[in-house]
Amino acid sequence: MASIVEALKDTPKGRLALDPLSPKEQLELLNNISSPPGIHNSFTQKYNRPRPKSPPLLPSPEPTPPASLDETNNLILTSTTLPQSPPSWSKRIDTDVLSDDETKEITECIKKRRSHFLEEKKRILSEHSLRTSEREERLQMMREDDSFQRTMDEHSLMQEAEKEEERIRISYQEYSEITEKRIHDNQEKMKQTILKIQQRKELLSKLEKDVLILKEKGKRLLDGCRYHQLMDNNAPLQFDQRATSILQNIEEQRAAESPDPLMLNNIKSLVTGLLPLLPLIKEEVERANKAGADLIEKQKKQKEEEGREAERKRLEDLKKTQGTATTPSAKTQNEKVIIPKSALQRYEELIEKLEKANTQTATFSKTSDPQMKKYKFSLQKAVNMVGAVSGQTGSQLLHIVQQIKRLLSGDIIEVSGKRVTVKDHPLARDYCINLLARKIVEQAGEASRFVFTLAGIVVLLWHNFPEFGDLFLAHCYHTCPVLVPLYFRKNKGMSEIEFKKLLGYKVVGGILEEDKLFNDRLSGCVKLYAAVIQTTPIMGVPNHHGLDNGWTLIARLLNSEPQHNITAIALKSLLEVAGHGLMKKYGRQFKKIVLFLWQEYIKKIESVTASGERQPFVELQLFLEKCMKEGRIPVPDGVLTDDFWRRREVSIIGE
Repeated sequence: MASIVEALKDTPKGRLALDPLSPKEQLELLNNISSPPGIHNSFTQKYNRPRPKSPPLLPSPEPTPPASLDETNNLILTSTTLPQSPPSWSKRIDTDVLSDDETKEITECIKKRRSHFLEEKKRILSEHSLRTSEREERLQMMREDDSFQRTMDEHSLMQEAEKEEERIRISYQEYSEITEKRIHDNQEKMKQTILKIQQRKELLSKLEKDVLILKEKGKRLLDGCRYHQLMDNNAPLQFDQRATSILQNIEEQRAAESPDPLMLNNIKSLVTGLLPLLPLIKEEVERANKAGADLIEKQKKQKEEEGREAERKRLEDLKKTQGTATTPSAKTQNEKVIIPKSALQRYEELIEKLEKANTQTATFSKTSDPQMKKYKFSLQKAVNMVGAVSGQTGSQLLHIVQQIKRLLSGDIIEVSGKRVTVKDHPLARDYCINLLARKIVEQAGEASRFVFTLAGIVVLLWHNFPEFGDLFLAHCYHTCPVLVPLYFRKNKGMSEIEFKKLLGYKVVGGILEEDKLFNDRLSGCVKLYAAVIQTTPIMGVPNHHGLDNGWTLIARLLNSEPQHNITAIALKSLLEVAGHGLMKKYGRQFKKIVLFLWQEYIKKIESVTASGERQPFVELQLFLEKCMKEGRIPVPDGVLTDDFWRRREVSIIGE
């Protein structure tokens, strides 16, 4: 019993039954337990309404503890549903146990309180829902009022904007009409101005055309003069200065926005003043041509006589130097040369032509006249086009050949913006042909990798200008006598410089060039000759110096006694470039020659090779060894095929 009582002390009902509480404390405790838990608190918090207070309990004496456990349980049971204390019960709550009627009365009271509570809750919720609905209606009305007001405001703004737009449109229309009228007036004025300017420019073009026609006539008259240095320059110079000044004035007026009418009249007067100068130029050209022809004829006779005398002297010295020429089967001493008589005669003939060309053009090439120097410089620039062969296509090389052909044929070509022709001097053409042949041979000696392109140019020009072919061979023989083949022996009393100069070494300031430079130049010249003889016909243009000359040269070399380094260089360069073509054309016969060279003749070359200068011999030996191992002579690097020349159809120099 005691443990149950102790356990109930911690509960509200237990405290109500067991603790001696005052009537106020009992009332507060009953109020806390009389309603369903959590309802009044949540309701009060939600609607912010005060909780209804129960009528206060009447004062009662201090409670006494229950007499037994059953009484305690009944008290707890009844206290859970106890309503507000009825007056009949409040007097005896502390003393007696409730009867059944009193319990029912209390239960009914609690039910009424609950019913009242639920009705009150429903009323409050209904009021809350009604107020919420009214608030939403008011908000909706407010929104509708605001929307209507905004619509009215926007309508007013749109009306004002339409009025402003109409005002702007009217203003713009008025401005457009004024502007269009101004533009139309300005266009009419501009049309008139442009028409006047166009008429003036058409007049300028007509005047320019007239000046160019007159200038062309004057140029044709001057081109007909073969001796410009003998002309009186007053008439041509005056004509050229006036024409140039008129053209400058025309260009200035054309560049101006509006040509000056006064200046146009002045230009007309100047153009009219050019006409009387043409007859004066014609008379001066005829006079200069006559005087020049007489002078050249006189100089030509004098130079021919001097040239013949010099050539006779040179040939006599050459024969004394080279020894006696005999047949290949003849037995000779070491100081004599084994060379066929026909080869020596051809060599002397070509060298004589070369000396004659050098003598005839000496006066022209060494002139001190400023005008002739400029003319010679223009010719040199035209000939130097052959130097630009690196990286050229077939069509570009053919174009170069075509330009040179036109130059040597007497046509006018343009070089660096200047027009030049060989007709301005009787020796100009001979000078160009000789210079062209020398330039090609020199370039091959300096850069042997271009020998195939140079060979193509040589073959194309040789077809149209046989004199060029003779001078080309003459320069090759002069630079590289082994192509004859011609070997020079050192005679008694001859110095080393004199002997090497005879072989082809260059001496500058008394200093002899190095062996390597001489060997490279010798190899380049032989490669160029070999490239020429193995060049096949180019687009129908035949080769006038073909592979049969290569067969002849190599046979003559093998029938001669070799010379230190020179023979090895010549044979290696010749076989490297033309060996494949010779093998292809002559087949087994040429194989026999190569076999003889490998087995027999190379021993002779080794016997005349100095111990410290064996590089040319070793290179020839390695080349032959490779050919014998492979059983063929390889195609040379850089050879030009027919496809190279046919990539673009170009008019070739040949009929």
